[in-house]
Amino acid sequence: MNCRHSVLSILALLGAALTAQGAGVYTEDFQFGLRNWLGTNESGSSGTWDWDSGSPRLTFAPVFTPFDFTESSLIADKYSSEGYFYGSYFVAGYPMLGFDVNFETAVPTLLRVDFYSGTNHMSRGWRPDEEGIVTQQWYRALIALDANDLDHWTFSSSSDDFEDIANNVERLAITVKRPGPINQTQTVRIDNVFLATAPHATAVRLLGDTPAILWQYLRTGLTYQIETTASLPGEWLPYSTFIATNAALSLEFTPTTNSAFFRLTTDALQPR
Repeated sequence: MNCRHSVLSILALLGAALTAQGAGVYTEDFQFGLRNWLGTNESGSSGTWDWDSGSPRLTFAPVFTPFDFTESSLIADKYSSEGYFYGSYFVAGYPMLGFDVNFETAVPTLLRVDFYSGTNHMSRGWRPDEEGIVTQQWYRALIALDANDLDHWTFSSSSDDFEDIANNVERLAITVKRPGPINQTQTVRIDNVFLATAPHATAVRLLGDTPAILWQYLRTGLTYQIETTASLPGEWLPYSTFIATNAALSLEFTPTTNSAFFRLTTDALQPR
């Protein structure tokens, strides 16, 4: 699985948002409890969710069998977080889902997000154990719901269902596969689940005689890469890297033969 993906299209301008059935741009910080989020297990029974010190905590109890295939999920439905994660995610225009995760005791082989609508669902996952992820470190996971970037998604039926599912999410699940050793207690924390507008370019303007691109909807503290190419399709080349200090950045640039088009990318799982 690829843990790096573009979170926007080149110089895309925000279009009119579709009417939401309940979803909204929102961050759930779990400051006062689980907010009606539910915990459930698949393919095993050793995982339990509770609220501890301001975040949901998943605890895998020790087992003394040869294998434990438990996958445990933190789930939002229409009753969770006042329904902000239920309905049309296109309320955000170009929607992006994110959350923070801390593998406190061991790094699992699978972290996954599932979106359910009726009998259909779609999933996107990471292999944290293959990406240099360490314990006792908060990471931010990001998923851009982009119909042009479905290579790393899994669908219950067809990728043609993407628009329908994203426009009517009935259940959101953040799933963790139990790490080993299985004869030891393992804990994972989830926090700050958010639905937001994916970062993208909203304007091109002149600052004096220098052209500049205005990038908006950045997430403070995250690292972004700006890449450029001379033509579409074409080879994307590195242009600059920066850590966002606020939600907007005006990037001045000197036009060259390689800078006809720009795009913004970020790692889909990175230290917070």
